[in-house]
Amino acid sequence: YLPALIIVVTVLILLLVIAICTYRNLDREQARTEDALQREGRVIIHSLAAALKADFPPAPPDIGRLNKLLADMARDTDIHSLVIIDTAGRVVAAASRQETPPPVRGGASLNMLLSEKGMVTRYGHDEMGERIYEVIQLLQPYLSSVQSDTESGAGRGEEAEPLARWSKDKIIALSFRLQVFETARQADFNHIILMAAILIILATGTLYFIFVVQK
Repeated sequence: YLPALIIVVTVLILLLVIAICTYRNLDREQARTEDALQREGRVIIHSLAAALKADFPPAPPDIGRLNKLLADMARDTDIHSLVIIDTAGRVVAAASRQETPPPVRGGASLNMLLSEKGMVTRYGHDEMGERIYEVIQLLQPYLSSVQSDTESGAGRGEEAEPLARWSKDKIIALSFRLQVFETARQADFNHIILMAAILIILATGTLYFIFVVQK
């Protein structure tokens, strides 16, 4: 029984190695996905701030124009929804692939996290059960950075003051669809399962051959 025992131990070790490598690869891939989505989220939020700042309105933004702007930016197939709320959780403007934009959960705890970290990222599900990844940030810092980049005179900064006051309590919640990433992740997982199944089948056939020879 020694050859059979060696084969069993070898197969178990190989399965353990496959499991550890699979876990590490999937974890690394998830980290890369989150990093890429966070970078894309920052770019989109900064682009929104730049678009708001471009007009230097004498009053807070028109909600109809703001909704249209969000809708234009949310046409990207990877974007699930783009919602602007105030610190009380009320929706100011929104664009979503659904008729009703998904609610932004968190309330007071979300405001506390944003004041401490500057960014909140989390996984969630929409009303249809689709998995999404949310990037939530305060809008004002982005408007301030755009102002410092584009401002050319004191008068222009005073002209943009209403927009700065309007954005003081505004939060932007950007959610991404994960369907493409989940499909690729599932394909990798299925490949690993197939490799493990082939290994088990080969080991079983080898054990059967050894037992037949010994008999």
